[in-house]
Amino acid sequence: MTERALRVVARVAGNSLRGQAAYRAEFWIAVLQSTLGFATGLIAVAVLFDNVNTLNGWTDAGARVVLGVFFVITGLHGITVGPSLNSLANYDGRS
Repeated sequence: MTERALRVVARVAGNSLRGQAAYRAEFWIAVLQSTLGFATGLIAVAVLFDNVNTLNGWTDAGARVVLGVFFVITGLHGITVGPSLNSLANYDGRS
């Protein structure tokens, strides 16, 4: 990626974070929701691999890594692409 593209991505992410931080209660609820979702995923993986050693070649550690990567990618999508898609969905085409 070029330096300009990285600056644009950083600016969009910063604007999204500032928008979330403007409403403190909503921000903390989102943090709590994300934390609970991640914890639930980790508990599910732990319960599953407590009963089996591998699942179709996947180990406990591999499944946790995939879960972590999923949450990182979902978070990056939420702060960069998500706000733009939401505003596009509400766009009616009139000036």
